[in-house]
Amino acid sequence: MKKYLLSGLVSVVFIYIMVQSVDLNSAEAESSDKEIAGDMPLRVMWGERNVESNLLEAVQLDSLEHVQTKGEQEGEDFKEQENLQTDETELENDESKKEKSINEEVQEKEVMKETKNVEETDEKEQKQTNEETVISEDTNFFLLKQITEDYNNGLYFSKTIEYQSKFAQNNNRGAIHSDREYVFLEGHSNILITAPHSTIHTREGDPKDADIYTGAMALSIHEYTNAHVLYQTKETKDANYYNDTAFKRELSRIIDNYPITLVIDLHGAARSRPFDVDIGTDGGSLVDQMTINNFKNINQSHGIHSVYENHTFTASGAATVANYSKNELGIQAMQVEYNRDYRDPRNKLQNYYLAVYALAEFVLSQQS
Repeated sequence: MKKYLLSGLVSVVFIYIMVQSVDLNSAEAESSDKEIAGDMPLRVMWGERNVESNLLEAVQLDSLEHVQTKGEQEGEDFKEQENLQTDETELENDESKKEKSINEEVQEKEVMKETKNVEETDEKEQKQTNEETVISEDTNFFLLKQITEDYNNGLYFSKTIEYQSKFAQNNNRGAIHSDREYVFLEGHSNILITAPHSTIHTREGDPKDADIYTGAMALSIHEYTNAHVLYQTKETKDANYYNDTAFKRELSRIIDNYPITLVIDLHGAARSRPFDVDIGTDGGSLVDQMTINNFKNINQSHGIHSVYENHTFTASGAATVANYSKNELGIQAMQVEYNRDYRDPRNKLQNYYLAVYALAEFVLSQQS
């Protein structure tokens, strides 16, 4: 705007100079005319002078109007250009806002889509977990139901006697001619059942009686729960008293190669003992209390009420299988002593059945 006003001012000055020039020329011409005309009447000269003066005023007025008109036009042009720039700016702002709005809408849709995908994934995983839980519960129910069916139709008893025959041969000395002192039966579980006293064993050079039917119990648990099992096959050094034994070396190998989280070491107590089951945990240091409580509750739910912890057999000896498993191999363990009343299927089959059933239920409850 300032540029246009300055241009107009320059034009006015220029016209003014031209007008002055015209006046000067007119004066010179008038003087010359007087010298030539000498006697021309004064009124004629005055009339001509008025005509020239009027003409000059007209020129000046026209010039001023032209300058004013030009200034106004330039001002309007500038204003129009300024309005155009404003419109363009507003248009750009509108387009920017629109683009921003579109981007925000796209981002919002992406976030909503991602949230929906996460929710669907969580729902799918939860559904899968629920289905796995149902399958697990159904499987456990089927396995436990199978024990009951076998018990009712007599198959359970015949299987038990067959299992025990492996250990009862040679007056409970087991397969004395075998090259192997132990047998490991691989399962699909995080539980390992051990039976180191399934046959006669020696301690300080003296033979110790076998814990009758503990080997058969271990084999039944393997059949009905698919837990891993390690048992003694013949008379040899007591693996629950010595560490330097083939049984302990195999135990270490199993722990190294399988995802075992709990070792259940089976033993037998005399009929005269004042308990049904005694759990050895070395003062509670070998296994967590929740596991012990679960074991007690399951047994008591099946009528096995006298279930104690560290009553007589505490598994406090460093060479016991349970103590060794926890303190040397880093795996939780419990030593379970069954009274002879629960290890006599020929005379007290129901007790034996209840003991195995409760143990199988406990193992299934601990499997992961």
